[in-house]
Formats: sequence, structure tokens, C-alpha cells
Amino acid sequence: MIAPKLAVTVLRAPAEPARVVALMPGLGTAVSGTWDTTAEHLAADSHVIALDLPGHGRSPAWDAAGEAPSMEWLARATDATIEAELEEAGLNGLPLHFAGISLAGGLALQLALDHAGRFSSTAVICSAAAIGQPSAWTQRAEAVRSDGTASLAEGAASRWFAPRLPRR
Repeated sequence: MIAPKLAVTVLRAPAEPARVVALMPGLGTAVSGTWDTTAEHLAADSHVIALDLPGHGRSPAWDAAGEAPSMEWLARATDATIEAELEEAGLNGLPLHFAGISLAGGLALQLALDHAGRFSSTAVICSAAAIGQPSAWTQRAEAVRSDGTASLAEGAASRWFAPRLPRR
């Protein structure tokens, strides 16, 4: 499978970093607006990068040439992207930490499983080892392709908020 290109945003680059923190937002979101404020509250000597999922934020859409994506596939792509970024910035050898929200939280689990030697820590935020059923994700993807993301807004709001809040 062809590894996707993941866009990397540098949120902080101190002159003398002590560690690297890699952050990834969840499905349907982007680095911008998700991690910007959080990065400001991390230790000042942290080199902070964030990666957008394929087809999100600044990352191009995934092109798998007919192959289905998997968490293993996304973990390999994420690890390779981070490795290339650290190599380019001359930061190999620093402790590396990863935090992911929702789908990227599940990715944090996969990274910890498959690439344990690379990461000093991983944080799983608002996530689980399994999120929904594959058929439900396929249906949602088809709905977005045919009707846009607005078609999912009501269902998402009912999952994320108390019943009266979306009406208000």
C-alpha cells in the first residue's frame, strides 16, 4: 500500500529542545484549531509538531490504489512522517511523545504496539481500542461523498451533546 503524505505543522521550535511532542487531531478536524492553544501550554523546551490525518487540514486525500486503510497502515505512515520530520530538523535522539484525539487516539495505541521503541509515551484522548463498526464508517463516508458533511451534523450533535444543547 502506498503510504499517505501527512502534512506536518510545527507549533513550537525552541532553540534547545529537550523533547519532541507529536500531536494529531481526530477524524473530521485539523491541527489548526485543535492543538494550537494546547501547544502554548506545553513545556517551553518542547519541540511541538502536529500532523493532519489524510484528507484533513493540510494533508492531501489518501490514495490507496484500491486497498483499504488500516490502523497498522496509518501507524506506519505516521511513524515514517515523524521520522522524516525529526531527521530534517536534526532532532533524532530526543525523547518522542505522541498524543492523539479520537481516531488518532486509537492510532496512539497502534503506535505504542507497533513502534514502542520509538515513543517515550503515547496519550489516548477521548478514544478507544475500537471505534464503531467498519460498516458504519463506510456508510458515513458514502453519505459525505454524496451529501457533504452537513448530512452528518445532526447525528454527530446528538452523540456529542446533551439533547437540548443543539437546539439552543
